[in-house]
Amino acid sequence: MLTLDRNIIRRLFKADETRFYIGVGLKVVGLSLLIQFFIYYFIYQILKIYHSFFLSQGFPEIEDTPFYDFLLPEAMEGIGVMLLSHFFLFFLGVYIGWLILRPFRELAYYCEHAIENKNLEYHTDDFSTYKLLTRYSEFFVEYLRECRRKEKLQTQTIPPQYQKVHHPTIDKLFIFHLAFLIIIISLTNAAFIIEISTSAYESLINLALDNLKRNHEVTKFFSYQSFVMSEITNLTVVLTVVSYLTLAIHLYKKISGAGFAIFSTMRSFMKGNYSARVHMLGFPYIRNYSRLINKYLDFMQKNYDPGSFNSSEE
Repeated sequence: MLTLDRNIIRRLFKADETRFYIGVGLKVVGLSLLIQFFIYYFIYQILKIYHSFFLSQGFPEIEDTPFYDFLLPEAMEGIGVMLLSHFFLFFLGVYIGWLILRPFRELAYYCEHAIENKNLEYHTDDFSTYKLLTRYSEFFVEYLRECRRKEKLQTQTIPPQYQKVHHPTIDKLFIFHLAFLIIIISLTNAAFIIEISTSAYESLINLALDNLKRNHEVTKFFSYQSFVMSEITNLTVVLTVVSYLTLAIHLYKKISGAGFAIFSTMRSFMKGNYSARVHMLGFPYIRNYSRLINKYLDFMQKNYDPGSFNSSEE
């Protein structure tokens, strides 16, 4: 049983779809870690400047270690929460990958089961809908259902809005949905980064006020530093939003070409090219779905194409 379970798990992680989901999760987490590294390095450089200033003001500990040892616990307190947040962030990324492939999965599921059930309903999800694929596939499914009712494949007039589509299109609504979900996740993560940064900065101020003479120069110095946390906050938010928007566009490009390939095949089939099939080059995570679509097209050509040997459906 244990060996069987291991084999199942091994095959699962070898599946192209699973690798795609994991890849999206790692990209979501990787961006967060990269942003955090940049922000914390920026704060570290500020601490070095402050340390030099403290030494010039007669800070009681002239060695580096006590100064940073005071601030280190503040950073370490957030390590556990940070690891836990990235654990959940990874699975949210996996879920985003699952959402991105949902339109292909729904179409493939329909094609797989419509062979046995010609009255099977075709359902699409509005949130993760890639318009060029899902809207045209609805039209295509109705066309095939009508052909099965008449027991004969016949050409179909292509709607005008689809006649001049010769390359992957930009689906603004799909990108908006994807970017909206990712930005919510990213801003939540940015709030966590800002919280830890603020805690470290406030500890730094308390350290200074407790150990330095409160003369005019010191007070003036810290009054001028009030903008630092504001700048760190702004930098964190800007980096987060821009980075994850770029990720959303990147993920969209990962499926737009595949969606166009399926759309082109469906359009060609409706024009009378009943040997048209989906060929996925460079999209291994959608290949299994395209095979199920091709299987349904094989079934339709075999049973309803007048130019092929025609046998009525049982």
